[in-house]
Amino acid sequence: VMSDWHATHSVSILEGLDQEMPGSLFLNNQTLSARPEAVRQSALRILTPLFAVGAFDRNGTHHITANVSTPERMQTARALAEQSTVLLKNDGRILPLGTTRDHVSRIVFVGDGAHSPVTGGGGSGMVTPSRLISPITAVQHLLDSRNSTVELLWFRTAQEAMGQLAGNSTVAILLVGQHSTEGFDRLSLSYSAADNSMIEQVAAAQEKTVVVASAPGAVLLPWKDQVAAILLPFYPGQEFGPALARIIFGDVSPSGRLPITIPNKENEMEWTRDMWPGDWLLRVHYREKLNVGYRWYDAHGVQPAYPFGHGLTYSQFSYGPLTVQTSRQNGVSHTVRFVLTNVGDVAAAEVAQLYLGFPKVAGEPPLLLRGFIKLKLEPRRSEPVEFELSARDLSVWNEASHSWAQVMGVFNVSVGASSRDIRQTSTLLVSLSLIHISEPTRLLSISYAVFCLKKKKTNTITPT
Repeated sequence: VMSDWHATHSVSILEGLDQEMPGSLFLNNQTLSARPEAVRQSALRILTPLFAVGAFDRNGTHHITANVSTPERMQTARALAEQSTVLLKNDGRILPLGTTRDHVSRIVFVGDGAHSPVTGGGGSGMVTPSRLISPITAVQHLLDSRNSTVELLWFRTAQEAMGQLAGNSTVAILLVGQHSTEGFDRLSLSYSAADNSMIEQVAAAQEKTVVVASAPGAVLLPWKDQVAAILLPFYPGQEFGPALARIIFGDVSPSGRLPITIPNKENEMEWTRDMWPGDWLLRVHYREKLNVGYRWYDAHGVQPAYPFGHGLTYSQFSYGPLTVQTSRQNGVSHTVRFVLTNVGDVAAAEVAQLYLGFPKVAGEPPLLLRGFIKLKLEPRRSEPVEFELSARDLSVWNEASHSWAQVMGVFNVSVGASSRDIRQTSTLLVSLSLIHISEPTRLLSISYAVFCLKKKKTNTITPT
């Protein structure tokens, strides 16, 4: 067990701390010499897992510069990069590209990112890769392995590429990235002015422009309506090149989904300085309350650039009608079921998402994510999907009782491909017998439930 930086305030080895970071203000020779048994137990905790994974059985693996990568682990790294890449846009189904001249005769890479992509950040999360195959090299290797005659070109700037961008069978690919490191905030959510200008110039000359945009989090995409496709791999790691090549040519369908909302502009949620970084007394005021991320966009009716949970694949999926059943077993309150079908011609993975809309009396945001599942389906195949809801999923925090309190009333149940791509809806009713909240809220809940019962739709599910 290692402490966070400067988070040790006592000789905590007695409570199970093994390593103080940084330095040794509390865990040092003087303080530890009087506690030999605690030191022995700490050493045992540190060394036991190292022996268990064979760290001392292989010579030369005990130094920070040692290359411990294996083919199996590099394959895992590539698979993670493939599955976490988010396909934000794919107009005209430009992706995947074909490897024959019937589909595309020329691929033009523009910018330094083709050779030196941003694959990770700095600070504690930085790892020196054992190898780094550039995207353009990986694409060339893939084309060569298939004896493709597609022409592959690279230019450093948009101006240099202009003479080679024309033609219906030409595709332009640009890679841009934002650098980020521990201990510092990014100055803005924008890519560099040079990168944005390069994308706009290339897109103006060739409508079949694909942008691959690495980023540590939310970013601004002012040119999103000018390009045909956008891939967001976040920080994809050392196997990014081979992963990107396989995605571009359809060896694998991208299946990543946005864990964040992509905004339209800087500070779209209009945070004030006292909300961040804080007022002159260094106090942070949480005026946004529960409306964070996609919840703010829903509560304010703002259409984001790309919504939470969004991500395309090379196929299409249909969602069957919902059934909602009440359950009182093993902590499950309700079960939501539907059938997911791959209606396209390509094997791909869909991430089905479950959202709840609480009764208005609860004061919650319009939609709350309550579950998701990733399923890979072959073309024309279906799979039943089941989400289980617990009483906690239907509860809010009650400050008076300092506990979770189940809300009574009619809940909206939605499933879909993102927070803004809802495919099926239903409702469920939580009865009076399940409620455990304060008396004022109880009375409001009763009034609201009576109103909902009068207005309930035919697909409302009543408790058994």
